[in-house]
Amino acid sequence: MTREDNPDCIMIAEFMGAKIIERENRIVCDFPKKSGLDWWLDYDTKWDWLMPVLSKIEEQGCIIDLGMTSLGCVASISPVNEDIFFNNQSNILIEAAYKSVIDYIKWYKNK
Repeated sequence: MTREDNPDCIMIAEFMGAKIIERENRIVCDFPKKSGLDWWLDYDTKWDWLMPVLSKIEEQGCIIDLGMTSLGCVASISPVNEDIFFNNQSNILIEAAYKSVIDYIKWYKNK
């Protein structure tokens, strides 16, 4: 699997409003407010990709908590008025945040 075919990154792109297109046997994303197509989705490695996703989740009424403890980095997403939270831990903060985003979007799609 290539990075652009990562199903979790594709799911995030769809959550962010991208149209998913197959071109030349590869997945590309057409984002509504962006010119050109993205062949490479960096939600799992770059904060400038992941932060707009966290902002959108927050706008949907969630509390987002990112932090570091003696045990590692923690990311938590808590939808207001729901009895659920998405909490992940990793040695790297962006990994914990990415995992919490994935868990939240999977829940959101099935709610």
